[in-house]
Amino acid sequence: TLYQGFYVVGIGTLLHHGIDALIALLVVKSLKYGFS
Repeated sequence: TLYQGFYVVGIGTLLHHGIDALIALLVVKSLKYGFS
């Protein structure tokens, strides 16, 4: 149904942004530990 489509897109978007956020967090942490 239409709602299932929105649900799948929502999950995909959340996963995508979650991965982006994790990568950004790892980069920030490595930079902090690298300079300290």
